[in-house]
Amino acid sequence: MKSGEHRDRVAQEHGIIAFEMEGAGVWEEIPCIIVKGVCDYADSHKNKLWQDFAAAMAASATKALMERYVCRTPKTNSEPTPTMFTLSPVLPGVVGASRFVGRGDELGRLHEALKWTGERRTAVLQGLGGMGKTQLSIEYMKRHRGDYSAMLWLNARDE
Repeated sequence: MKSGEHRDRVAQEHGIIAFEMEGAGVWEEIPCIIVKGVCDYADSHKNKLWQDFAAAMAASATKALMERYVCRTPKTNSEPTPTMFTLSPVLPGVVGASRFVGRGDELGRLHEALKWTGERRTAVLQGLGGMGKTQLSIEYMKRHRGDYSAMLWLNARDE
């Protein structure tokens, strides 16, 4: 909100004491608790003087919440918990091969390296440019996305 008048009108009409902007979209996709450090007004009077203090208070509140509501019973299943969302094999700005052929050994070794063992696993594919690391990753994601609750893609290009 750029206008203090609009903010005040909406707040008055609905009895609102604060507005959440950035985290609103996350709530729609993933059930979560959003903890924010409030440090400025939603108008032209914005400044960052209180940002560090607000961040410390948000961290403190989150810590207190987690200490109070931590799960006391350890999970007993050895498989990852299914999520409320689906994993997309599409990477922004990356085009996957329409027809992936071969490299079964590498896909098998990658699958073995990432097999669930009760803790998070990481794999790093390194090599010269143009050798097929990205295509191998995309194909692995397509074949095994149902096996995981999340997959993270980190582009380590040196551009």
